[in-house]
Amino acid sequence: QTTAATALDVNMTRYHVVVSERLLKTDLQHGGYKQTLLGFPFKLGIYPRDGKVFVNDAQVNSSNILCGSGVIHGLSSVLQINRNRCDKKTTEKVMGPCGSCLFRQSKICPNDTIPDKSARLRKCIFRQNLDGDFLLSVGCIATCIQKNV
Repeated sequence: QTTAATALDVNMTRYHVVVSERLLKTDLQHGGYKQTLLGFPFKLGIYPRDGKVFVNDAQVNSSNILCGSGVIHGLSSVLQINRNRCDKKTTEKVMGPCGSCLFRQSKICPNDTIPDKSARLRKCIFRQNLDGDFLLSVGCIATCIQKNV
């Protein structure tokens, strides 16, 4: 098992949220695995033990606190992120949007990607609106890296 993150960062918070289910304590009694907001490889293990319910190694202390978008359960400790599968991490190069080389947009890569610093910007042709007329202009496009699990 691989563990990661020691502070309550965004990923740690996402690991504490079960996807698309409104689970009451009675739903947790049977055990099983539930997918978190981190995705398929990061599931929570729910285990009944000695008449109590545990999520991974944390005991459910308080439960069924209803809120607008789900149910909150109090745990005895902060869950450490466990990767439940041995999926291979891969990267894929994708192209960002074509835009002006001089007046770059703040976001040169699509969501969930980062710029590839080892690659140079490529030339491209883009259409821009100038006082109601559309002009074809030479622009720049970035190579971006997308991480896949």
